[in-house]
Amino acid sequence: MRNSLFTIITCFCAFISYSQNSQSYKLQAGYKHTSFLCSDGTVSLVGINDYGQCGNGTNDKVSNPFELYSLGKVISIAAGSNHTLFLKQDGTVWGTGFNSDGELGNDATISKLTPVQVIGMTNITQIFAGPTTSFFVKNNDSVWASGDNANMQMGDGTTGKYRLAKNLQQLRGIKSICGGLFHSVFLKNDGTVWSCGANGEGQCGDGTNVTKYWIEKLNGINGVSAIGAGHRHSLYLKNDGSVWSAGDNQRGQLGIGTNIKSTNPTKVNSLSNVIAISGGAYHSLFLKSDGTVWASGANEFGQLGDGTTEDSKVPVKVEDIDEVIGIAAGNYFSTFLKSDGTVWGVGSNAGNAMGDGVTGQSTTPFQINFCSSVSSNVSNLIKEHGIDFMFDIELNSLKLESKESSIRQINVYNSIGDLMNVSSSNINKSTYTIDFSFLKKGFYIIFIQTNIGVTNRKIIIN
Repeated sequence: MRNSLFTIITCFCAFISYSQNSQSYKLQAGYKHTSFLCSDGTVSLVGINDYGQCGNGTNDKVSNPFELYSLGKVISIAAGSNHTLFLKQDGTVWGTGFNSDGELGNDATISKLTPVQVIGMTNITQIFAGPTTSFFVKNNDSVWASGDNANMQMGDGTTGKYRLAKNLQQLRGIKSICGGLFHSVFLKNDGTVWSCGANGEGQCGDGTNVTKYWIEKLNGINGVSAIGAGHRHSLYLKNDGSVWSAGDNQRGQLGIGTNIKSTNPTKVNSLSNVIAISGGAYHSLFLKSDGTVWASGANEFGQLGDGTTEDSKVPVKVEDIDEVIGIAAGNYFSTFLKSDGTVWGVGSNAGNAMGDGVTGQSTTPFQINFCSSVSSNVSNLIKEHGIDFMFDIELNSLKLESKESSIRQINVYNSIGDLMNVSSSNINKSTYTIDFSFLKKGFYIIFIQTNIGVTNRKIIIN
């Protein structure tokens, strides 16, 4: 009998992805889900999964981070309200989740529980997501979009839904795109900012509150290095480290010391040396060059991370966290990527948007266990997510035992995504044993579905 060593690796899974900074391609926050790009090119997701936005094949809530292996190496991610986009190393784009407006660009309006390829989007270099709109930049500098355009978010003079990505011919030289609730902000490589869509609160930053059917340049600001967008407000980071903001300010999200909206970009005087910005529904995040994070706006769920639930009209320091290199604001929560690779969250955890680290909400940051791992010899016992994993070195088998739920289905895939014949369905038992003696050396992914959710593991057979 083959002497085998099984290594089990646990990777945990998690609206709008507003983060625009050097690390935004790694950490993205949706309405109530969070996604993180692991160092090996896999993606870990956690949170609400009503439409399949976590891509695990079900619409059950994902309480513990789920690692998505089926796509191979991913180099960038983007999260909408309830859909998630993945840019692969080969330049193709895939999407999962909500698709009623054509967000996934697959010529359909049916939501998907696992990633599907965005039709026609090859040679892609950048991806971005608004709440219900997706944007793609090709290597020839052209910009494409699919999904909802009911409020002129695409800025091409049309309205409607687009199930296939369409070319936004007026756009070239794009560095970044952000989607608010019904407006879009575009940053060009030359530091100019352009915008379109709903503008009732002045969120387009053009000095008016008139809806913009076409993408137009903002004349009041230049030298911009990054942008952000909330529900109805926009953020601009200039090359000199100063922050400017426009739009709705009822909760103090502009950070300018008042609750009065601004239709023109207004300087946030209390901030300097900022290197990244991100907008949630009604709050804003600011990352400074010293690794500290500051926040302003709505705080009813503790999303500002200052230990209180009081709104703030000026940026306050997020407590108990430093050495931060990336930020992403969700609807009513905030997430942070530290220099050591760990991810932290604060605010509302409704739908387990940030995993099961806290129940309800937290006013100070707690760690989200994305892409963490444990290893074990075959004879050891590992307990995770209510399931005991017991390895038998002599029998080359893995026994699963769940004391809290019933095991319904087990799927085992090899490294290229082929389903192995050791998989089984309609189990409906609290214990089950998988025979690995027929499998070759290599790594395999086990998906375990119980009556309360889905978890996955990476198994290495040596």
